[in-house]
Amino acid sequence: MTDEYEFEDQGPGRVSAAEVMHNIAFACIVLNIVLSPWCFGSWEMWWFWPMAALIFAGCLFSGLGVLLSNVFTSSPDQRQSLRGHFSMSGSVVAVFVSCLPFLMYALLRRQFDSGDGRPIVAMDAERSLLLFFTPAAICIVMFLSFTRRKLRILTGAFLVNAVVIAIYATVNQFFHNGDYVLWILSQWTYGGRAKAVFFCPNHLSAYMNLAICLCVALLCAPRISRRTRIVAAAIAVVLFIPNFLTLSRGGLASLTIGLLIGIPILGMRGRGLRAKLIAPAAIILAVAASVIAIVKTNNPLMARVKSHGLYNIAAENFGTPEFKDRVVDGFWYSFDRGMYIQSALRAWRSNPVWGIGPGQHSSRWAEFAATDIDRDGNPVVRPGSGGYSSIKFPRLTNSEYHLYEVHSDWTQLIEEHGMVGLALFLAGLLTVLVVLFKTQTHANRSESDRELERALPLAALLACLIMTIHSLGDFSFQMPSITWAFAVLVFGAILSVVETGEA
Repeated sequence: MTDEYEFEDQGPGRVSAAEVMHNIAFACIVLNIVLSPWCFGSWEMWWFWPMAALIFAGCLFSGLGVLLSNVFTSSPDQRQSLRGHFSMSGSVVAVFVSCLPFLMYALLRRQFDSGDGRPIVAMDAERSLLLFFTPAAICIVMFLSFTRRKLRILTGAFLVNAVVIAIYATVNQFFHNGDYVLWILSQWTYGGRAKAVFFCPNHLSAYMNLAICLCVALLCAPRISRRTRIVAAAIAVVLFIPNFLTLSRGGLASLTIGLLIGIPILGMRGRGLRAKLIAPAAIILAVAASVIAIVKTNNPLMARVKSHGLYNIAAENFGTPEFKDRVVDGFWYSFDRGMYIQSALRAWRSNPVWGIGPGQHSSRWAEFAATDIDRDGNPVVRPGSGGYSSIKFPRLTNSEYHLYEVHSDWTQLIEEHGMVGLALFLAGLLTVLVVLFKTQTHANRSESDRELERALPLAALLACLIMTIHSLGDFSFQMPSITWAFAVLVFGAILSVVETGEA
């Protein structure tokens, strides 16, 4: 006699109710990863919420699956893990435990004012917290409800989806000059740069970089078949074309620097001496040739680089005694990213230990973004411009311009969560990197024929390196679809070597 909550598993044609719940949870996560980029990156407004709802639904069904298989059963034997599901491991425990303090701190910081007489803006805080909690929720569902086969399907779906987006971006660029984002004629043209499914070209570049990391890992990981390497190389070319068409200086620079560092140091782990000698040299030559080709030819990327004020300051003063001072001043006072970061650092200094609160940059930016500042970074008060003591009166009112993001994820992290939040976040990040490093060692020694799984640890490490660099001067992790895809790559890599309940 079977329990009312579970079907009797009497043959290959029957599945338990618990497994049905796990399969629905898996479907929710796959749909999120595939659809979220096509919902304008799930950026702001209503596009974020349907995709977040899929994650919440995945958690619900995953939890029901655990309850049905381990609690609401009549037989002790049925309380064991479902066949093929991941078992608890030290690496999984370490990752979840190391990330929990920051998440708890972020929730606690949400309960206190942003500053003296400045209550937290609830909606801004909610979205910010969800950007941290939803990727964690995806990881929980992956651990509880996925099998190795489901992990391969999800990773493959991400890569195929990235290829489709890359093809769409390329076609859209040549036929519409990138003016349209899906069916919307974007009000932000960005000079005709490729955007595809994102409103900002830099975010398309970041998304392509994640997929390129997976392709590079398939090229560099040990014991990958020649056929798979050829396919991975072809896909990488398809992905790079729209990446170049974004003309994203930060995205392309972070990809270049990340691969230059990552392939010799990480990609050659587990390879023979010949590969360790040849591969770095080949990568350096390929990148050097690409850089020389871009610099020496008339192309839109170089034209955009040359139009940058900071580049011109550096070029004009190169080799002079004033070079360092001119470049530093140019960064802080002539470069938009420098001015954004400067305003965020002023906000952080108003509450350096605890920060101004999750998501509060947008609501308080005008207080700290004074129009005129001196060389020490202090706002210059002029007659009729108000009193600096209130930190409320920049010389111009910013009424026609609003900065929603700092354009530097690291700066926004310390601005909103303070030194305490930064320390807790770095502790979790360091733990994840150590686990990934050990995971790659295990994968390199594995004799498994599952090539995608063996490449995942290297892909995750490369993604961490490249996104860390890109995040210094951009806000790609404020795009939910990018954050969710990144979480899948990283935690999928950790799960790739975790034991399962297979007989």
